[in-house]
Amino acid sequence: MGNATHEGVRHGSKALLHLVSRAVEAQQFEDRVRETAARLRTQCGDVESQVHVMFRVGDDPLGRRTQFVGSIEVTGGVATTALLESLAPHVGDMLDQVAHLDLSSFLVGDDVGFIVPKERAPIRYQYLMRRQAKFSHAQYIKYYQETHSQFGIQTPGIEGYAQFLVDVDASRRAARAGGFGVWAVDSVSQLSLVSVETFIAAVSTSKVGLAATADERTFVDRRNSHDFISRVEWDDA
Repeated sequence: MGNATHEGVRHGSKALLHLVSRAVEAQQFEDRVRETAARLRTQCGDVESQVHVMFRVGDDPLGRRTQFVGSIEVTGGVATTALLESLAPHVGDMLDQVAHLDLSSFLVGDDVGFIVPKERAPIRYQYLMRRQAKFSHAQYIKYYQETHSQFGIQTPGIEGYAQFLVDVDASRRAARAGGFGVWAVDSVSQLSLVSVETFIAAVSTSKVGLAATADERTFVDRRNSHDFISRVEWDDA
């Protein structure tokens, strides 16, 4: 496990897309996602910007309630909010033939790292979280960072832990520009994993998950929040 910080460290702006595949072959879908990522690297035009892709693991033990099968992450370098928003129309055009854009997300925001992994992990757990109506977006973020984040830090079987804080206004603009239907997510919990098996074995014998679930009932719309596990294809890996 990497070094933990209870306050969290902001890592700058990024875009995070979650894609629902059309009725096409998995290889066709994955190839187009990779092609889109390559085009985005060119459009960013900065050696420090990175574009990673992720695809759901087979027999995902957690993602039974979501149809997301692919993800694209644009981060680092010149990845400002304005630039990320400007990429949306190009991304939508490239993915429209293989993805249901109206069911897919285009999220813009900032990453906050609580446990920085010592090295890039091959597997990532993502949890798209939506707030309860009694919380504003700002209140939700405050509660998460000050209280709920501690459960992530205590979670066993992980190498890293970050929270993607969604800029709802920027995400709305980007999603509309690109034809994406999902933007009203409040945050995305991200856990870096060595393997699915190691993670599941660790959490199945821990009480942290039960405590986190109980706390989520305070502020999270759990019925409409979705988690799943993906394998990561790192930029320049």
